[in-house]
Amino acid sequence: LLVCGASVLGATPAHAAAKPSQKMSRPVALKLQAAQKAIQKGDYATGLSDLQQAEGMKDLHSSPYAEHILNQLYVFAYEKTNAYAKLAPRLEALLGDAWVTPQQTRQFTVALAQIYYQLHNYPKALEYGNEALQKGYATDGQMATLVGQAYYLQGNWKQTIAFEQGLIKGAIKAGQKPTKQSLQLVQSSCMKLHDQNCLLNSLEQLVG
Repeated sequence: LLVCGASVLGATPAHAAAKPSQKMSRPVALKLQAAQKAIQKGDYATGLSDLQQAEGMKDLHSSPYAEHILNQLYVFAYEKTNAYAKLAPRLEALLGDAWVTPQQTRQFTVALAQIYYQLHNYPKALEYGNEALQKGYATDGQMATLVGQAYYLQGNWKQTIAFEQGLIKGAIKAGQKPTKQSLQLVQSSCMKLHDQNCLLNSLEQLVG
């Protein structure tokens, strides 16, 4: 599974700060600018310290745009320092604000599914993974693999079987061969459930 690419934001901190806004107080703007400059230089410790100070400023929370910039810079810094457990909530916060584009919504949703999977937070991985599949944000098969594995690793054997059988039937209907991974996940889930009929059917599918 791929982690976020060069940037889950699809933009650099410079791009984030380049959009002028009159809904931000000067002290907040200066503090965010200081954080941006530090992060651009690779001084993430200073940048994160500046962001924490900005977050403690009362004026920041009266400006939705300032909070947008704050979260965007946090995501960039956390991504660069591999702090994915801290990155995910900031990315979720960005998903709900007015400055995120439809393209970024797609990117963020996919990224959150991947991040939460790597953090072994399978309920969250499934939340965003299923959303990505349902809305067509991920169509290369990788997200379906993530969702199936997340159900399995969560110990939800029945849902694993239901999900993977859906993929198997879809592949057959399209004239394609089901993936060996889907067949094996079904077989293993049947064994976990001690369901002999399910196991026999899965073995027939695997051999066939």
